[in-house]
Amino acid sequence: MKSKKENFFSTYLPGLKVTLIAIVYLFSIFPIIIILALTGVWTKFPITIPLTFILYFALFPFAIDRKNPKRGYKVMFTTVAIGIVLVLIGTLFQSNKTYTSHQLKVALSYPKNWTLISQDLSIMLSPESITQDTKLDDIYGKLTFIEINVDKQTVLEEGSVANAEELVNKMNGKSIGILPLVPGPPKIMSTSVNDYKLLPGMIEITSVYSGTREFWYLKGDTLYKVLVGQPNNSKEELGNQLKQVMESLKFD
Repeated sequence: MKSKKENFFSTYLPGLKVTLIAIVYLFSIFPIIIILALTGVWTKFPITIPLTFILYFALFPFAIDRKNPKRGYKVMFTTVAIGIVLVLIGTLFQSNKTYTSHQLKVALSYPKNWTLISQDLSIMLSPESITQDTKLDDIYGKLTFIEINVDKQTVLEEGSVANAEELVNKMNGKSIGILPLVPGPPKIMSTSVNDYKLLPGMIEITSVYSGTREFWYLKGDTLYKVLVGQPNNSKEELGNQLKQVMESLKFD
């Protein structure tokens, strides 16, 4: 005859095991979902979204088999293993590259099929065919691109300021810009750019460059000028890629 203690464990322990398996099983999907989303697998292969959930919830009843908890363990670990494989595949198909310049203190993420050109005080990215010899006059208003320029001279000339907005106001209409083009005086166009989720403190100023938007960001004694070129006839996909690159920008 079984004791009360033996009866307790034989009655409730299998249920506790099943409950624990169910909790671990359900929560194991969240990190896999996050990684699949971040690596771009769901964007590149939308069919994987329903397949992920179908896989997990179709196998869920087998993972909580009270009569056979051991099979539940096997199902749980097998499903998690499949999820890990999906994550690894997602990493291989990742659609973006990352770039960091310790010299310019710039970090960003950009599509793998874009070209990135780095020079002493600037970085240029474009889905078009650009090289170190590409002339600025051939780009502005004609090609899709992002150009990041580092300017310390402006801050040195104007003195101590807290942010880019204060810098523009202090300049009081002085003409300044990126050589060899001759720009006009900077004026603040927007301090809260709604279509881009930019870094706090990054502002958009009026640009004299045709088909180009210009953004300024001040970090310490360095003024970052970001030019974004998108011709009117460019594809919507390129606009989305520009947005992703701009929102990935970090200056540190």
